[in-house]
Amino acid sequence: MLIDCESLYYLVRERSPVHRQLHTFVGAALAGLVTTGLLLAARPLLRRVRGRLDAAGPAVRAEASTVGIVVGAMTGALTHPVFDGLMHHDIEPFQPWTAANPLQGAVSLGVLHLGCVAAGTVGAVLLLRRGR
Repeated sequence: MLIDCESLYYLVRERSPVHRQLHTFVGAALAGLVTTGLLLAARPLLRRVRGRLDAAGPAVRAEASTVGIVVGAMTGALTHPVFDGLMHHDIEPFQPWTAANPLQGAVSLGVLHLGCVAAGTVGAVLLLRRGR
């Protein structure tokens, strides 16, 4: 979400390209580190709702752990340029080394969307099964 704030900024101002520094692997890694830091700093708030976290089960507690926060933030950040790079023409994921986007068009937009729906469905099923 932090990464897409950059795109929102340029979309609102009607300036191209809308995907810039944060949509590179270097920028995304930095955004992931910032997100990790913000979430870790917010842990005292999580401790206030500790009873609710405990009641939510081990999966939620794991995601709120230091490892869960780091892995979640960095995985989300570093996959962002990959998925956006597949569909947006203005992504330059390997900047500052090259402006090329070898990801663009590697799969069709339909296949990309179908893959996201399938992954979301599998994730929902796994979460539902875990809740039993």
